[in-house]
Amino acid sequence: MKLEARKVLDMVNTPEHEAELRIKSLPVDFKEYSLKDIQKFADDMKTKMLEVKMPKGWKPVGLSAIQVGVPLRMFWAMEMNSDNYELFINPTFQIIDFTQSTDKEGCLSIPKAEGLVKRFNGIKVKYTNYEGEQISKKLYDWNARIVMHEIDHLEGILFTDKLIEDEKSS
Repeated sequence: MKLEARKVLDMVNTPEHEAELRIKSLPVDFKEYSLKDIQKFADDMKTKMLEVKMPKGWKPVGLSAIQVGVPLRMFWAMEMNSDNYELFINPTFQIIDFTQSTDKEGCLSIPKAEGLVKRFNGIKVKYTNYEGEQISKKLYDWNARIVMHEIDHLEGILFTDKLIEDEKSS
């Protein structure tokens, strides 16, 4: 598979992109791709993410490889309350806080759509970072929400699949 980032797939303006976004992503194989090649692709992904036009005062908080047309298990996620983005390669997670919160979510691939989604408040995630290091860390609240949203993308799941109705943010 070629590591080449296309522009961010937009299923609102190009409905046929939905089928592509629903593909389950494959693990990144470090025997098939060098770390340098993965980093170059990741840098291209991040550039594409930051090029998306956002409402004034808003920033993109995450982007998965499938959203730029490459079905590999990797994504960028912003650390809330900072301008830092972290690369997650081959992430897995376990729930560590089984309480759930409901809040609004949106998606770069579904422009102008938003809705309420219920997610767990805490997870422990294991992944390979940009430098190729194995990382394990606990994430809570919005940081956990962003990572779970992006992991859903890796499974071919969109936030619109998880919308709930008539529930206020908690």
